Formats: sequence, C-alpha cells, structure tokens
Amino acid sequence: MTTIGTHRPTQLVIDQAAIYHNIATEKARLAKGTDLFMVVKANGYGHGITQVATTAVKAGATGFCVAILDEALTLRAAGFNQPILVLGITEPQYAGLMAQKHISATVGSQDWLEAATTSIETVSPDQPLNVHLGLDTGMGRIGFQEPEALAAAVTALTASPAFNFEGIFTHFQRPIQRIRRTLKNKLVAGKPLWQSCQSDHGTFTCRTQQLVCGMMLATAI
Repeated sequence: MTTIGTHRPTQLVIDQAAIYHNIATEKARLAKGTDLFMVVKANGYGHGITQVATTAVKAGATGFCVAILDEALTLRAAGFNQPILVLGITEPQYAGLMAQKHISATVGSQDWLEAATTSIETVSPDQPLNVHLGLDTGMGRIGFQEPEALAAAVTALTASPAFNFEGIFTHFQRPIQRIRRTLKNKLVAGKPLWQSCQSDHGTFTCRTQQLVCGMMLATAI
C-alpha cells in the first residue's frame, strides 16, 4: 500500500527564466549548425512538459527527446512541430503512427525494422519513418552491441523505402573524461543527418551534429 501525503502544504516553484538561461547558454557554446535537442521526458523532469518545451524553443532548442511515444504525442497535440525523438524502444505496431506524426523512432535491432514495415506501409504509405539507431556503448539498456549486427541493420534501413536513416546516438555510462578518447571508435561509419551523444554526468564537446541535454533543468527550481 502506498501512502500519499495530503496534509502537508507543499509548493514547487519553477523558475522559467533559469531554464531559459541554461539552454541559451549551452546553445551559445555549440558550433554553428549544431542542433540542441531538449530532453523533456517524465513531464519535463517534473517541470511540466509543455511549459519546458515552450521555454526551450524560445531559448534556441531545435528539437526534443522523450522517453515514450505518449510524451511525443502530447507535444504534437500541443502544437510543437519541431523534430521529436523517442529515446525508448516503441512497439513496432505503432511505427505507422510515428511516421504519420513525424516522430522519430529509436531502433536497437534489425528485427524491429522488419516488424515495423507492415505498420508503416498500412498507416503511412507515403511518409517514411525517421529512424535513429541506438548504440549500446556500455549503458546496458538498449542498442546495438556488435558491429556486424549494426552494419546489417544499416543495410536494411537504407534499402527500405519505409524508413529514413535520420541519425545515430549513444548514451555513455562513464564519466566524461574517460570517454573522450574512445568516442570516435564507437560511432558507426555512415552519413545520417544527426549523430548525438548523451551522458548523465554532464555535457561535453565532440564532433557531433546534435547535443542532447536533460540536466539543464536541475538548477531551475
């Protein structure tokens, strides 16, 4: 049984100006042409998904990352037309819906691509699904681990009209200073639009076309 406290008055005050400052400051550090995707999963880390998204766009964010498809659909329903990437693995039966709503999917196996094709061809035959391939570089959650499996998925992805190879990303499991020298050895050869890197230990500079940020909300309370 879970007890929820209702007899203790509690307030959470969100400083949107602080969120704006954090995002704008990070955006200013980036090389020209680099996109900044704001992570707004879990209701914007408790700050309000649409409120944070609105502030993020004003501060220069060019896209969003979420954990699940429902969060992406919430943003679309609220009128946000920026690129959205679902970081988690979505059931392939919803691939057609994602393509229809211009929501990018994370893919961690070739089996997913094969299972999703029918949904896309049925629900969104004229609009391919944007795909980001996830790499497991040690986090142990999702993504390709073997170069051979990744190469096979890239071949299948680029050969199918149902998909658009939009990007590739990873989430590092180690502190930033220990991964700089191994970064280029972890990324697959190819030319997707976006290559992005994320770490729970902070942000860092690398040769990438996209920065994924979720920690900027921590100082906004």
